[in-house]
Amino acid sequence: MRVLRLKLFQETACYTKPFANKVAETYPLPPYSTVKGMIHQLLQANELLPLLFSVQGSYETR
Repeated sequence: MRVLRLKLFQETACYTKPFANKVAETYPLPPYSTVKGMIHQLLQANELLPLLFSVQGSYETR
């Protein structure tokens, strides 16, 4: 098993919910599908890779 740990920071983020009627309805942290897609894009994977990962973090609300 290989382990990769990324520590990322994003000033502002807008991960909208799929069926949100308002613009303000967003996820505070990126959904798993977004992270999985980002990893596949970075690795330039042509096939689905079996990944186990966790999204952890904190956020501030206004």
